Amino acid sequence: MALDPFLLDYIRRKSSEPRVSDLDVADARASKAASRMQVWPGAAPCAARDVEIAMSWGGCSARLYSPQTPGPLPLVAFFHGGGFVVCDLDTHDGLAHGICGGAGVAVLSVAYRLAPEHPYPAGLEDAVASVLWAISQAELLGIDPGRIVLCGDSAGASLATAAALRLADAADAPRLAGLALCYPVLDRPDAGHSSYAEFAEGYGLTRRDMQWFWGHYGAGDAAEAVPLRAADVRRCPPTFIITAECDVLRDEGEAFAARLFREGVNVSGRRAPGVNHNFLAFSESLPAAGAAMADLCAWISTRTKLLAPLR
Repeated sequence: MALDPFLLDYIRRKSSEPRVSDLDVADARASKAASRMQVWPGAAPCAARDVEIAMSWGGCSARLYSPQTPGPLPLVAFFHGGGFVVCDLDTHDGLAHGICGGAGVAVLSVAYRLAPEHPYPAGLEDAVASVLWAISQAELLGIDPGRIVLCGDSAGASLATAAALRLADAADAPRLAGLALCYPVLDRPDAGHSSYAEFAEGYGLTRRDMQWFWGHYGAGDAAEAVPLRAADVRRCPPTFIITAECDVLRDEGEAFAARLFREGVNVSGRRAPGVNHNFLAFSESLPAAGAAMADLCAWISTRTKLLAPLR
């Protein structure tokens, strides 16, 4: 299927702008700061407040989103995309807001440390620590520590997956309710997936962009940084994966879903047709994005309701 005309026109209008891989880190961040993922129009209103998470290295900024329903609420710990290098709480404010209002859950969006100043495994350590912090502060945050879903888009989905695998081995962490991944980074750019050749140029995120991100991330051959290659994925909680048809990352996301299925993990997902990487940014304008957001929120809502305590 060809790329949706709306997205094709958007790419053409952006074609004169430099690629992230043509910029230094500071300029890449400034470029991305102007872009925001829009609130899904199907989402109910929710409140947001900034909080600080105590980490071993200091304080990590985060934003807590709460729907207008009584607690204790399920929690989605959300990790934004941006190739481990760019983006922040503000660029993904709309997506976090949409999940909160669409699924009826609290969302803790975490400003984990970015590479190259803080290379792997700093971001992963922050992801794990933020979940353990939320559990320890459950009463104050108004959340149910037995109903936590980890979620992320792109590089944030990589952190969410690796964090879920670490938490499965943590004695002080309850079993997670789920793992929700949007066009995830789950393998290295040089792994040989065919989607990297098919969509290398002209579809938004390029192969060279991913090589630029990975180079700054500093993970090298670290096994934990590539969840698709993890020795044991049977520890993953029930998982939902969204891939985009016209995305260099498509095949690794679908390969991970297939591996989870083979190894007995409860996994479901969807390939969104005719769209590219980061298409959820267009939830207000693109029917495929709105449909994917609805599916994501419905899955999160269902998973957390299954584990709701009897009243």
